[in-house]
Amino acid sequence: MRSGRNRPDKQEEIMEKYIPYEKLSKKEKQKRSSSKRGTWGAVSPVTRKPAAPKAYNRRKAQSWKKEIPNPVLFDFPICYNFSNTIVA
Repeated sequence: MRSGRNRPDKQEEIMEKYIPYEKLSKKEKQKRSSSKRGTWGAVSPVTRKPAAPKAYNRRKAQSWKKEIPNPVLFDFPICYNFSNTIVA
């Protein structure tokens, strides 16, 4: 038999056909993109900066609540109903 051009070589069978990135399906693009990405390791990519001293801080603004002791109003074992009857 004669070996013509119509018969694929072994090397051509192994190699995948090249498809431009723009023409790939969405899933295939995601696979290739995720395989190229690496990890940051212990480094956080988020930019950090110190808090501005004049900026509003919600935690600091509500810290006065911690300084006040428990109100005496709720320490009583007897609670009153709206109809002025004592409930034990």
